[in-house]
Amino acid sequence: MADISFDDISRTISDAAEAVGKKTEAFIRIQKIRGQMHAAKHLVEKNYKDLGEIIFRRYSAGEAVDEEVAIICEEVSQINANMAELREELAKARGCRVCPTCEAEVPWEAEYCMKCGSPIPEMQEEKVSEPDADTSKDESEEVEVPKTDDTADAEAEADIEINTDARDSVTEETVAEKSSEDNIL
Repeated sequence: MADISFDDISRTISDAAEAVGKKTEAFIRIQKIRGQMHAAKHLVEKNYKDLGEIIFRRYSAGEAVDEEVAIICEEVSQINANMAELREELAKARGCRVCPTCEAEVPWEAEYCMKCGSPIPEMQEEKVSEPDADTSKDESEEVEVPKTDDTADAEAEADIEINTDARDSVTEETVAEKSSEDNIL
């Protein structure tokens, strides 16, 4: 049998521990360097973003910028305008409005923004009116047409038809949902 001494085992364990220690130190050093590189890359990206925002603000303020930069700034302006329209549309779908100051959604009837406290301007319903060539009245004046019994009856019948149609469509949807649930079961 081979003579294995305690000294040999001890030396082998010490050598292995030393090798593991060196590899661990190298690994830690590599990770530190990677972390520093990642932080530096993140800082450069942040500076690029800040630089772009500065240039865009200058473009928005009317300062002269390079033609290539102006093209990109115009694209950003168009995208921002589209996003504002989509934000308004989303708020309307949710039954809200958008605060003109902080762009937070606020309830339709709110007079002040709940986030920033700014007053919310009263939204005017868009009215489509065709000006008459014969009338010289101001367009902002509204002429109220008196309702006759016939027009009131016609409006009531239209409301009844709308309500009946809505009730019928809800009933059809309920029947369709019930039958699809029965098919699943």
